[in-house]
Amino acid sequence: MKEILYLLLAGGRGERLMPLTVNRPKPLVRFGSQGCLIDYTLYNCLVSEGGDVVVLTQYMSEMVDNYISTNWVQAFSKTGRNLNAISSRTLDKGIFDGTADAVYRILSSLKKLPDHVVVLAGDHIYRMDYRQMLEFHLSGDNAATVGCIRCDPSQAHRFGIMSIDHDRFITGFREKPGDLEILKGRVSLTASMGIYIFKSAVLMEYLTQNQRESSHDFGHDIIPGMVEHRHARAFHYRNEDDSTPYWRDVGDLSAYWQAQMEVIENDSDLLNFYPIAGLRHLPFSKKDIIWKYYNTDHKVVRSSIAHTAWIGRAVVTNSVLCPGVKIEDGAHINNSVLLDGAEVAAGVGLSGCLVMPRSKVLSADQSRISI
Repeated sequence: MKEILYLLLAGGRGERLMPLTVNRPKPLVRFGSQGCLIDYTLYNCLVSEGGDVVVLTQYMSEMVDNYISTNWVQAFSKTGRNLNAISSRTLDKGIFDGTADAVYRILSSLKKLPDHVVVLAGDHIYRMDYRQMLEFHLSGDNAATVGCIRCDPSQAHRFGIMSIDHDRFITGFREKPGDLEILKGRVSLTASMGIYIFKSAVLMEYLTQNQRESSHDFGHDIIPGMVEHRHARAFHYRNEDDSTPYWRDVGDLSAYWQAQMEVIENDSDLLNFYPIAGLRHLPFSKKDIIWKYYNTDHKVVRSSIAHTAWIGRAVVTNSVLCPGVKIEDGAHINNSVLLDGAEVAAGVGLSGCLVMPRSKVLSADQSRISI
């Protein structure tokens, strides 16, 4: 049986998500009424079974380490798997110089390489059982497999865009192309999901060579190098009906807000983690989505509401209310995300807003970010 190791990259500063990441590391930024960004990838790892998981941390690493040990280690241990967080400070040099450098230093520290490595990002929102992609990778004896998804050409500048031949070998790869001329006339493109599976021995050859370079990034360096030597194949992530599954990179504020609006608008169960028995002790394991709810005090329509949020005689539509949020009488909240402990005063109307944690909104243009 092949030995698989999952490596989850969760060390970035999240500068494009400022000010959400001023006092909180990017992996722990709230998404939905209960979970955090990193929960979605950890959930995928848990349901995919097989293989230990290592989370690579750097920025505010103690907070991420504590969160994982408190909320997730027990769930993995119940399945006989190990989940560990390793900070860059515990390894040589004390800082990761990039995603490729982070993986290189972790693998170099192991006494024995696993047969295959799954490299994942901690800021993507999606549901996926990685076993299907692993099966494709192993059955084709691939050196590298890149998870990919259909992408609108207007979004090409945000992703790695690839060309694929009839054998699914990647023949071209450009990370976040800015030259839109090459995209003209294209209805859809194939974009990297930032999910990679490698033969460890082959990966280490590329990572070792990359140590001599100035840049240490998978999208800019490692994957293009493998494509050049015909070492990378593409795995198309699709639903059973061949439709495109939900997947979003929420690396900036606009994408962060938009993704949450999309999830509640589409009546998705993506925001909930309750089906796993091992997670029932967690706050985010409770089903908090309320699609339509009316009583004499308030009206809530198609929104995700944390069970500790409080709503007075107010109206909330198409919105996300996180733990501790308080909405006073007469307020109208629409298409908005209110983070932990935010309060909205009586009579205030908000639309298309992102309200910061513990903010007290006394008027429509105070203590919030308009998207």
